[in-house]
Amino acid sequence: MLSKKGTILCHPLTEMVYNQQNMFTEMEAHKAANKNYENNLAIMHKAVAGERGDGTMTIRSGEPFWYSHRPISSTGWALIVNFLQDSVSTNGRLLRRESIFIALGLIVFFTTLVALLLGLYDAREL
Repeated sequence: MLSKKGTILCHPLTEMVYNQQNMFTEMEAHKAANKNYENNLAIMHKAVAGERGDGTMTIRSGEPFWYSHRPISSTGWALIVNFLQDSVSTNGRLLRRESIFIALGLIVFFTTLVALLLGLYDAREL
């Protein structure tokens, strides 16, 4: 999950979150090793701009992976789900559909959570 400015808010590598690393800074730091830097950078810009998208990308190591990104309109954050193509041995179309449903479910969950927290905050001020 990324903020509007590209700060990593949630990631399997928790040190990236704790260090408040920025996805664009990370991509720039590894630019020389990434043959698809421009394409990957464009996808990340679309994600933080609030656009929806999914497809395939290639990471620095040259391995292809599927991605799906969705905006979280209540916060302006972007939820990005990705996984290596080689790690999955099922039908790609089915897998893409499932990843979209998972991403949408997470969006609904976090939007509801934010709405509840804002409601509690507003209730305390009364």
